[in-house]
Amino acid sequence: MTDTTYCYPPDYSVLINKLGIRDADTLDRAERQITATRVDEGVPTGDFSRSHIQAVHHHIFQDVYAWAGELRTLNISKGGSHFMPHGRLAGGLDHVERLVKGGNFGQGMNHDQFGEYAARVVSDLNYAHPFRDGNGRTQMQVLNQLTERAGFELATERINPTAWITASKVSNMGSDELLRGAITFAIDPERAHTGTKAQEAIASYFDTVNAAIEKLRSPAERASARDQVRSVAKAYETIMDRNTLQKVLNEPRGRER
Repeated sequence: MTDTTYCYPPDYSVLINKLGIRDADTLDRAERQITATRVDEGVPTGDFSRSHIQAVHHHIFQDVYAWAGELRTLNISKGGSHFMPHGRLAGGLDHVERLVKGGNFGQGMNHDQFGEYAARVVSDLNYAHPFRDGNGRTQMQVLNQLTERAGFELATERINPTAWITASKVSNMGSDELLRGAITFAIDPERAHTGTKAQEAIASYFDTVNAAIEKLRSPAERASARDQVRSVAKAYETIMDRNTLQKVLNEPRGRER
């Protein structure tokens, strides 16, 4: 995708920014430092409406991009994932708001129920991908606020960044199981309230994928697919049960948690 709207010419690979930085790596480092400071200040709270989600993004990225908090005006894709057409974004965020409120903000749910509910919310918000950049960090702040509203605590340090990115990508292809597993684990890392629910969600995903791989006719395709699955599984080692880990990785390194 050549983005002549949000990026600098002539190669259109670096987002136009308030800092005047034209090197992608330098911009990434500066952006992460600046936005981390804004997050530490406290992110705007609200009712998970379209304006609330836009306010969260604006607060985090206001020092870096002139379009912070504004809905993107072009279609985007990333890593093979295509997101909601920009003309439908307002309706997409309104749908997220209805989903959140339809679940009464997660209040009254147990840990397992909230994990499933929050995964649907994050999945739909991820598909919308309403901003040109910074959607992942916005989603995490929305999830954190929703978790607090429901009366739970989100142990963000328990969420492996690689696992989260993978879960978001998988959710865009129709499966929320990895998101559910990651969220359930993050709100109950000691499994005091959810037992094996996080592990079961992860195992279900890998069982489905492995069954699909076995149907591939080409040995080379099966080998390549298994390598990809192992790569995904590595990010979920701390969540997966021993049997699933050994089955996917073919390594005796997993342990019960």
